[in-house]
Amino acid sequence: MQLDTGAGKQQTARVPPSLTDEEAIALWDKLVGSIRVRPTSKKTSQAAPPRIPLNNLQLSGRTCPQTGWWECDDPLPLAQASSGVWLEAGQRMPMVRVWLRPNWWQQWKGERPTGQRAATWRLASYDAPPTVPPPRKG
Repeated sequence: MQLDTGAGKQQTARVPPSLTDEEAIALWDKLVGSIRVRPTSKKTSQAAPPRIPLNNLQLSGRTCPQTGWWECDDPLPLAQASSGVWLEAGQRMPMVRVWLRPNWWQQWKGERPTGQRAATWRLASYDAPPTVPPPRKG
């Protein structure tokens, strides 16, 4: 750090200082003495952010506010195996895959079309659901 009175070598545009040399040095010493080094590392014991309450509702396309198990809260004809998903906070709330009404050509061919729809998601649990262990061989 360096103390400069601002006058420099310009004698023609010189403005008389409002402090004497002794006052400027005393102020400088007080300012420099108040400087503290801030820690640069993150604290290891940070408090977890508060959880939003269970059964909180969010719409598809919005940002997920809480990590947890979210279930589709709409009575839609779901084409997927599960109506729930594990989402991390900050992810987008997903659309759901639903069965669509087939047109006459799809009916004739025996096809069942699917599509995506917006849905309402409900926070069901803060924990991931238990996984089913794979079957044993032998």
